Amino acid sequence: MKASHLHKIQFVTTEISLGVLLIAMTKEGICSITFADDEKTATDELAERFPNASFEELAANDFPSLSTIISEIENNGDFNDVTFDLHGSEFRHRVWDALKQIPAGETRTYSEIAEMIGQPTATRAVASACASNPIAVVIPCHRVIRNDGGLGGYRWELSRKEELLKRELARSQS
Repeated sequence: MKASHLHKIQFVTTEISLGVLLIAMTKEGICSITFADDEKTATDELAERFPNASFEELAANDFPSLSTIISEIENNGDFNDVTFDLHGSEFRHRVWDALKQIPAGETRTYSEIAEMIGQPTATRAVASACASNPIAVVIPCHRVIRNDGGLGGYRWELSRKEELLKRELARSQS
């Protein structure tokens, strides 16, 4: 589902270990953190997600808290010092909140998330909420796997999901 808010969105793209990172913010806070293989793909996705917004690209040194966010992404941070502007249904917010309860280095199944939010038959809706997640890593949908233990999908490529899980597991064991 596309967000259709009339916002001015400032954004920055930068290269990190997981590829091109795009971070976008409104005056209320960060509204999107995404990964892509190149800047054009990242900016096209942002424009598609917010079709009625106006956009301003900032230089890296003009983007507030960029270095903090990159450090948090690269190091399993807690993102406590970052404000977010998240739009979604009440159900999606409940799923996203449940995802944030999964400790780094651990995974849960879509069914377990459905149970956590008190809707055990909503496994497909949970998967949809994960797929619509606007904030990579902060809302750790990469920690959700299929019931058979398979990784399932990942909006920002399965190889990134695999790398994120590998890094988190290594850090949690050290």
